[in-house]
Amino acid sequence: MSRSKKNIEPVFTDWTFGGEKFYFMGRGFDIDAAKRILSAKPRAIGTLNPEDLRPLVIPRGVKFAVGVEIDYAKIGAGIEIARVPLIVGMVKGNSGKAFPLLLDGWHRVAAALEQGVDSLPCVALSARETKQIEI
Repeated sequence: MSRSKKNIEPVFTDWTFGGEKFYFMGRGFDIDAAKRILSAKPRAIGTLNPEDLRPLVIPRGVKFAVGVEIDYAKIGAGIEIARVPLIVGMVKGNSGKAFPLLLDGWHRVAAALEQGVDSLPCVALSARETKQIEI
C-alpha cells in the first residue's frame, strides 16, 4: 500500500497589526482584518511582478496624478520589500466580475520598481474574504 504525500508549500504567518486601512477609487479595506483571515487560514505564497502595477504607482516627484500615492520618504529610509507577502484581494467590479487588486504592499512595489526587483511574494484573499474586509 502506498501513501500519497500531501504537497506542503511555504506559508507566511508572521503578520504584524497596526490599524492599517487601504482606500482606492472610493472603496476601503481593513488590512488588519485581512491579516487576521490570513493568520487563521494560511495559504501558499505566490509571486507578483511589480512591473504589472507600474501604471498605478505615482512616480517620485509627480505631484498630481491618478494612482496610488507613495510616501517616498519611507522608501528612502529603507523598507524590507520581500520578507512579508503582498496582500491581493479579489474585488467585484461594476460588471459583477471579480478582479485582483493589491490591497497591501504598495510601498514595497514602488521600492521594487526603483530597485529593479522583478518578483515579490504575495498571498490572495478570495472574493468572499475580500468582501468581509471591505469598510
